[in-house]
Amino acid sequence: MIELIKPNTPDPSRLKELFDSVARRGHYTNHGPLVHELESSLQGFTAHQSMLYVANGTLAVQLALKAVVPKGKVLTTPYSYVATSNAILWQGLGLRFVDLGEGGFFPDPEKLEEAIDDSVTAILMTSVYGLPGPIERYKEIADAHGLPFILDAAHVFDVRWRGLRLDHWSDVACYSFHATKTFHTVEGGGFLLFCC
Repeated sequence: MIELIKPNTPDPSRLKELFDSVARRGHYTNHGPLVHELESSLQGFTAHQSMLYVANGTLAVQLALKAVVPKGKVLTTPYSYVATSNAILWQGLGLRFVDLGEGGFFPDPEKLEEAIDDSVTAILMTSVYGLPGPIERYKEIADAHGLPFILDAAHVFDVRWRGLRLDHWSDVACYSFHATKTFHTVEGGGFLLFCC
């Protein structure tokens, strides 16, 4: 389990160089060269050409939902930061929580499957504290019902399960790069789109 930690702090001299380069260019927002460099590095790191860097993790979840869930209800976990649920509601989608398993941080897979009906159009789960939860089972259930499986992977950047990064067990993975995360850009987020 990854405990909540103090953020990694950058080398102050390197940070000053970066700030100075931004000031010299005068390009402070909207697709600047440092953002493009970060996206390119993340794409190389994740071995996917679909990594999109965005302002924060909530926006990453919203864009993921917009990409794969046009309507209906989304099954999700009650054990997550409020932004996960808010993103669903902000996209005009229905929200249905699935009860957690006994003594755990993750929804019970049997209860997840029981919650699926004709109104459900996606499953969105959150991996917390660096733990995968029953991610394989969630993916099996989503695939069996023809539903996209979205992973809010804010706490599990580069965490691996059975030799694969957790994002590979989903159809869409969303990240927060907030300062409280193991990989951070002080603020920001991103998402990987595998299906569609």
